[in-house]
Amino acid sequence: KDLKGTVKAAEFPNSTVSITEIKQSGKNYKCSLSFFITDKTLKYKDFSLYTVNDKIQGTLNLKFSDIGLEPPVKMAGLIKVKDDIVINFYLYKN
Repeated sequence: KDLKGTVKAAEFPNSTVSITEIKQSGKNYKCSLSFFITDKTLKYKDFSLYTVNDKIQGTLNLKFSDIGLEPPVKMAGLIKVKDDIVINFYLYKN
């Protein structure tokens, strides 16, 4: 609930990961990745994707400040949330 408020989910209900230019690099892959969240688009060149069993895995590490947001605060500032956001995603090979 707090995260939804922080990332303005009511105003921006969807986030999108777009992967292009996928190239094999050994057992793994490199790609160009765009991540759209709130009203920001973050772009990454040579983003690493890893082969795990029958799927390809990516982990995107960013900070609330990367997208112009403040981490949520609870109990009048007694509890502060770290600035880190970790997004894991999986692609399935055919």
